Amino acid sequence: MEQTESILQRIREMLVPLGFEIYPFKVGWYNEPIEKKYKLPCKYDTLGVLVLSIPDMWEKAFIPFAKKQDWANWNKEKNPLHECMIYNFEKAKQSFPEHDVEVMHQFESVPNKQAKILVQTAAHVAGAAYYYQRRDVTDQPWPADENIYGACYHPVYGGWVSLDGVFIFKDVLCPDLPQQAPQDVFPNREERIELLKKYNTPPWSFRDLLPVPRKYAEEHENYLSSNLDQKIAIAKRIGR
Repeated sequence: MEQTESILQRIREMLVPLGFEIYPFKVGWYNEPIEKKYKLPCKYDTLGVLVLSIPDMWEKAFIPFAKKQDWANWNKEKNPLHECMIYNFEKAKQSFPEHDVEVMHQFESVPNKQAKILVQTAAHVAGAAYYYQRRDVTDQPWPADENIYGACYHPVYGGWVSLDGVFIFKDVLCPDLPQQAPQDVFPNREERIELLKKYNTPPWSFRDLLPVPRKYAEEHENYLSSNLDQKIAIAKRIGR
């Protein structure tokens, strides 16, 4: 457990000041509830670390990143926010040269376009945010053949977070890691139905079902709702 705590402390020191939160989990917890095709080929007690960003990330990580870029020669096929995540995750990974670490981003997929990591499941088993799914609603109001996507809800920032990815420490086992249950902020059937209905229907009104201390900056919201060319233009303007 001492080794695990040392690893977590080092990641916190690097990422928390940039507007991220980290939550450890065992890969076995993640593998248990998901389909075989999504399971990670690791031992049950392998250490995983979920990383999510709160609204502060825009000012503390993305704006500084944008100001460092050579926008005249930017690759027009790259999403600036994704590149910011890659940069900061890689920097954190490089601080662990003694370990076999794999980074998985929420926007990554394998060759068949299947998600590389199911971040909502990881968030739930790590205790970061409750993952509400259709099966969590009794006497469901939706037709049996309707596809209803599940939604994670953070106990402090509600829907104003991004589940950015995970670190898998392949050579680190954490058998004594205690599991923290995610906070169930919508315990009632009606509340869960409202959340899932709003999550599955644009715009993002699901984010505001509970009061939060801070939301995304207007520029951050505009970025997320823009196409790639517009995203690059926003980042370029920030970086001037």
